[in-house]
Amino acid sequence: MSRVLAALLLCATPCVAKADAFQRLPGLYGDPHPVMESCEWTRQRLTLSQDSQRGAIEVLVLDVDGQYFVGSDIAFTIRRTTPDGAEIEFDDDDGRTPSGALVVWELRLLINPDRYCWHRTDWPANQCINMVQRCEGPEPIS
Repeated sequence: MSRVLAALLLCATPCVAKADAFQRLPGLYGDPHPVMESCEWTRQRLTLSQDSQRGAIEVLVLDVDGQYFVGSDIAFTIRRTTPDGAEIEFDDDDGRTPSGALVVWELRLLINPDRYCWHRTDWPANQCINMVQRCEGPEPIS
């Protein structure tokens, strides 16, 4: 009996870790260093609703006066969780796959919980773009 309980606990551990990662996911992100578009110039603010069904990414851009402004605000719906993160459907996105289906994105949590990237569900499993990392320091006022 104790072996069965231990096996069940081991199976549950990744789910608990992923739920914890999603709770920590909202925040300020930028491209990994030493890329030019780092946290210093362009930042992304990721927010999730309390029920984790909706979210948004605000792209904050530094202007010539040293002030940040919202360059774009992209809202999305979380369709379902996946083994690697969550499937996302962006509002007003009418992009299509080669087969004609609507594009579905997967927000993939990376091994480092302070990073994530984007994967289209019609791409090969190992393809992921736009990796971002959590930014250090205070959040800019916009």
